[in-house]
Amino acid sequence: MIRLRVCALALLGTLAAVTPAAAVGDAVAFKLDGHDNILVPIAVAGRNGSATFWFLLDTGSNRSSVSEDVVARVGAPIVARTTVVTGTGNILRPVVSIGSLTLGSKRADELPAIVQPAAALRDLHIDGILAQDFLARWTYTLDFRHKRLLWDVLSGEDDADASGPLKLHESEGRLLVDLPQGSDRIVQLVPDSAATSLVIFDRAGTSARARLALHPARTGMRRLTTMTGDTLVQTAIVDRLQVGTHLLRDQLAVIVNRHERDAPEGDGLLPLSWFQSVTFNGPDGYLVVRR
Repeated sequence: MIRLRVCALALLGTLAAVTPAAAVGDAVAFKLDGHDNILVPIAVAGRNGSATFWFLLDTGSNRSSVSEDVVARVGAPIVARTTVVTGTGNILRPVVSIGSLTLGSKRADELPAIVQPAAALRDLHIDGILAQDFLARWTYTLDFRHKRLLWDVLSGEDDADASGPLKLHESEGRLLVDLPQGSDRIVQLVPDSAATSLVIFDRAGTSARARLALHPARTGMRRLTTMTGDTLVQTAIVDRLQVGTHLLRDQLAVIVNRHERDAPEGDGLLPLSWFQSVTFNGPDGYLVVRR
């Protein structure tokens, strides 16, 4: 069987020596790893001082995370414990209070962060995850073509290749984008910078499979690897997916069972690496993608 990586379902990566990318004004250069995940340099401060680390920028996660090594290095106190929902189960993790977290010109103070085992962060060469608890308060553009994050820049809104504004709304700290599919059908997907494939959640009674054109004869099974283990998942081909003015055809999708009662809302995950740039305007509640 083919091993399929879907980072948005709690896949994390490893620690590495840090040579921070340059931040010029409101532009921050980022790196893309072998799976098109965005890695950004984050200044983390605590009781023991501050240091710069590489974080995975994950627009599909609601809570930021740091490794045990970051906690020890900067001196971040444990303030709580929380249950983390992953693709293969629930796990209990400590929560620390970070003195400050800074990316380019933007800073958040006393940000709670989930502590991840250092061993769980080895494959992607990261020290933590930057999530919507930091990102959602600002407007920013992820420019995949030039590998940079632009704060307060509404890139692509007036471009002929732009999707037009797509409605965003918040659910349990995550952002969902409304994607009308015609004939009063709307699919709500998490715009996810860490997803390596289109993901469709199969829910009892309200499945997105009924609102998307899935090709029933072109399905299969793949092995999904997450931080907590492996599981087999079904795949299918989505014949048509409308993302604003962009029509995407014949896209491979991973079908993930979400029948549990406390499963987060949404119909699946939309990988942002498909696009040249993506603008999040959290304060005004819309998204713009450009191909």
